[in-house]
Amino acid sequence: MPWELSLWSFDWLEPFQSLSNWGLFGIFLWGILENGILPVPLELLVIPFILATGSSATVVALLGAAGATIGGLLDYYVGVEGRRLFPKLSARMIDRAASSLKRYERFGKSAIYVALFAGRLAPTSLKPVLVIAGSTRLNQAHFCIIVFVSSLIRYYIAATIGGILTLFLR
Repeated sequence: MPWELSLWSFDWLEPFQSLSNWGLFGIFLWGILENGILPVPLELLVIPFILATGSSATVVALLGAAGATIGGLLDYYVGVEGRRLFPKLSARMIDRAASSLKRYERFGKSAIYVALFAGRLAPTSLKPVLVIAGSTRLNQAHFCIIVFVSSLIRYYIAATIGGILTLFLR
């Protein structure tokens, strides 16, 4: 082709490019970092990774979702420990979260579940919801299932987009 697609032309993306050089293990690590530490969109790594390697969208999605679940648990435990260490701050944070979850009242007590699932599918940072889930002591098994399934869907969509782009750019 007369032109070359380079999603890595920005200097600030270089650390993420080197993570993609780690292969599928890099996708797993990205999931942990993206959900637990860095609120950077997964599409920055997954789509170029699929373009470069042609890996299976299903494998990429499963590894990314597993990493995202572990990363989400890091934020969950920040919420659990934050509630213990900073009870007044945590109480205020829970009150604010409760008021922002008012729009989900029709879902009753499952509003946090809806926020977790919908928030993970949206291209935004889920960190506040993950921390609040921990500080409200959301059932950990339910938390892991919701984060895994919603991350699996999001990673699969990104990987599929990368696969479709591969067809057109090769």
